[in-house]
Amino acid sequence: MFYNNHAPTIIDEGKPGEDNVLVYMNGSNNNQSIVYEFKMPVNFSLNGSQNNEPEVIWSFTDPNLYNGRISGAVRLRNGNTLICEGDYGYWEVTTNGTVVWKYSGLDVPAFWRGYDYYPGDEAIINLGL
Repeated sequence: MFYNNHAPTIIDEGKPGEDNVLVYMNGSNNNQSIVYEFKMPVNFSLNGSQNNEPEVIWSFTDPNLYNGRISGAVRLRNGNTLICEGDYGYWEVTTNGTVVWKYSGLDVPAFWRGYDYYPGDEAIINLGL
């Protein structure tokens, strides 16, 4: 299931799937990336004799989704997922796998991460724009 994972991200409180974990699996072994959402067990342990594996809640892939390095994903307030594909740009994807939009930044060498900010967020207000 895992091959070159990036940016495990705990979903923020108040967003759909809060406290679950999003992971961008680069897929360098087969040139196919996948974003997974995991629900972590209440009593998680790294002890191999414990049956406490995370549960896959959601996943998304697309034949055009692949970058063997960097990349990541965050959950948006509307329940969609913002995917940063390192050598391409951004995707917004619904819970049923519909691509809402894509942004290709072919003139940019790489995208490291993507984050969601809204006009009323404190981080934006503090910029004083």
